[in-house]
Amino acid sequence: MSRRVVVTGMGVLCSGGRGKAAFLATLRAARPCFSAVCDPRLGTAPRPLAGLVDDAALPPDEAQLPPLTDRWIRLALGSAAEALAQAGCDPARLGRRLGLILATCSGPMQTIEAHYARIAAGQPQLSADELLRKRYYHGAAVLAKRFGICGLTTTITTACSAGTSAVGLATDLIRSQLLDVVLVGGSDAFSLSTYAGFAALKTTAPGTCAPFSLPVGMSLGEGSAFLVLEADTHAQARGATLLGEILGCGSSNDAYHCSAPDPTGEGQALAMRRALHQAGIAPDALGYVNAHGTGTESNDRAEAKALGRVFGTPPPVSSTKSMTGHCLGAAGTVELVAALLCAHDGVYPPTASYSGARDGCALDCIPDASRPWPEAGLFMSNNFAFGGNNMSLVATARPAADGSRPPLRPGTAVAIIGYGCVSAAGLGAEAIAAASERSDPCAATVTLPGGASVTVARVPPLEPRQLDRRIDVRNLDRASLLATLATAAAMKSAQVRERPADLAGTGLILALSAGPSRAEEQHLTHLCSSGFVLNSVGNFPYIVPNSVAGNVMRSFGMKGPNTVCNSGPGGGLLALALAATSLRNGHADTLIAAATDELSDRILTDMAGAGQCADTLPGEGAAALVLRALSADAPPAATVLGVIRGLAFACAHPTLALAAVIADALQNAGIAAGEIALIAARQADAEIARVVLGGAPIPVVDVSPQIGCPESALPLLQIIRCLTRPASVADTLRTPYILALAVAPLGAACAVIIERRAQQGDGG
Repeated sequence: MSRRVVVTGMGVLCSGGRGKAAFLATLRAARPCFSAVCDPRLGTAPRPLAGLVDDAALPPDEAQLPPLTDRWIRLALGSAAEALAQAGCDPARLGRRLGLILATCSGPMQTIEAHYARIAAGQPQLSADELLRKRYYHGAAVLAKRFGICGLTTTITTACSAGTSAVGLATDLIRSQLLDVVLVGGSDAFSLSTYAGFAALKTTAPGTCAPFSLPVGMSLGEGSAFLVLEADTHAQARGATLLGEILGCGSSNDAYHCSAPDPTGEGQALAMRRALHQAGIAPDALGYVNAHGTGTESNDRAEAKALGRVFGTPPPVSSTKSMTGHCLGAAGTVELVAALLCAHDGVYPPTASYSGARDGCALDCIPDASRPWPEAGLFMSNNFAFGGNNMSLVATARPAADGSRPPLRPGTAVAIIGYGCVSAAGLGAEAIAAASERSDPCAATVTLPGGASVTVARVPPLEPRQLDRRIDVRNLDRASLLATLATAAAMKSAQVRERPADLAGTGLILALSAGPSRAEEQHLTHLCSSGFVLNSVGNFPYIVPNSVAGNVMRSFGMKGPNTVCNSGPGGGLLALALAATSLRNGHADTLIAAATDELSDRILTDMAGAGQCADTLPGEGAAALVLRALSADAPPAATVLGVIRGLAFACAHPTLALAAVIADALQNAGIAAGEIALIAARQADAEIARVVLGGAPIPVVDVSPQIGCPESALPLLQIIRCLTRPASVADTLRTPYILALAVAPLGAACAVIIERRAQQGDGG
């Protein structure tokens, strides 16, 4: 039985105010909070308006923070501290039962901009610290260390829906009893390169935005908002005040376009229906919808159409972006906090600057400040993103003392029914097996544009159409291409029929360590050389990490739940754990857990300059596992290769003992340490695991000496190697249990226990 998930703390820092009281005053007054962007890089170009946070409102520098802490991280620190203070949580007492999930769209884009400006000036060198600051997972590591959080730490990068995606993930983890409390929130700072991209798409407003009204166009904003989510029993036991409850979350993908929404609203409506279904709420029970409401022509029309599909006549609707601007990855949590604050105050959040419905947007948009919200309680909040990701959640500001708990699927087991991979050894698990029998790694020395030479394990040239003639790989960046090939092979292995009706509910949980390199480099290089005036928008929609998942979903027409997590090295194992959790929470019947890593010249140059190619063999590749929820009356058509029995994770900062994560996974699986027969991990982690498991000489599968170290994908590649070991080898194992481990020094430590079942021939 799952647990109810309640809100016990909130914090916000945006142009609408520093702190909840100031933000509520802005909402009550329907006051747009925009100011001119004063950036010398704009030259003589007109100064756009944006929802900017005054520098004086940022948290002061602290001794505990690294030097040059990025603006987006400082925004996050301000709102996270407020949320924790209101909740009264003590991270030291909660230990690994308190997790942290940070959401962002652009994240370190200001740091990335600065790096490309130095490259344009002929100074491409960067330090290891600077390289780390360019990674999206860096912010969560800073927050975890600052607040002493020891539980799961990860970053969600589903672009403009990231905040709502993070809330949905936190809700699943608490309901599954993997965590008791989660500090969850989003943060994004204003970035001139992001503004230039939206301006080139001609989606920016000429002045102040007016969602669903005139003028057409969006206004960017920056900010951060965090919530403390908690199991109801845990909150009640410590006497916490309940501020709200998350009742249901729904995710879908349009599988339509890299940046434009499906004009029919079908995908958005699907996310709303899924959220209502999980909440057990009928559409007519909702009293309000906090719309995504960006103000653009295509987004507002699609959302209005989707609301009509779901509700017939929608309830009152508003967009708080009319006051704060579009805060990108932080939008979901900023808007959730806005709705909860107004519900407690008994007024609807208004749509500022609204002057009447635009064509195709005939909704009750609540233009009035302080309009009474009768019986404020149930509401929906929507956020949609580049890459086709759609997220909706259903919440209430009035948690019932004895409300029903949406149950997990009784006795749900999660099976691995297919796999696919591509690595420096080539396409498929057989290629890795063949490489494992050779002494030489699949590597070569390459000379980079700057003259440096590095040894690297890159994927050799492949002909994608040999795998599946239906795959259209034109214009795919390298990370997307590798992920698409691995996914195609996995679906073939699992006997998944690639028909729209069969794939409508199939989803993807994808792990990345770095963002798409080609689009980022071309977009930023052009901007730095053109005075931040963009003449072509071909690359802009693909600079966000979520674009990789969008490309994969669109390639196969998949419209199920989808999330991108950015946890650093080893993140693929966390993607597997999160996909299993999603299945157990009933979000889908079939999900693909995948990870992909590319090694472009730009990435290699940065790594080499930061001294990260000396002690390890950099590798690229991708891996995908097809997971299916099992029930006694509905066995899968495909062979079950393994069943996920236990999982655990924690923040991998230096004070964490890997032993604790392994112990948690064993307890979760209900098996003893002596029953582990095989370890899938890098040798250093496996040696620690052997000690924890009693010192027995347990065989270790580590494929990194042969194919290098693809940062995110390596754990999944090692699991595939374990599942495809020859039967003669498998038969000698004492038990069928595999312990898979991954430790990211500044991300998540994760352990997954898999019970190996039938062996399958190479599926790719």
